[in-house]
Amino acid sequence: MARLTLRRLNAMDNALSAMLAGEDNTGDWDEAVTRDDLEAASEWVSAQIAKRVAALKSEGK
Repeated sequence: MARLTLRRLNAMDNALSAMLAGEDNTGDWDEAVTRDDLEAASEWVSAQIAKRVAALKSEGK
């Protein structure tokens, strides 16, 4: 499995934000995916970004 780099996490965050900005059940996402699913995924990605940034700061990068 590929490591979720900060670049990949930011790309995921941007994609989720774009999906959440659209109307429900439109676009390229499956109708089985609910807005709640997208919001939960967005929260998880945001938390991962925060963890990664904190780790980089503690490493002095």
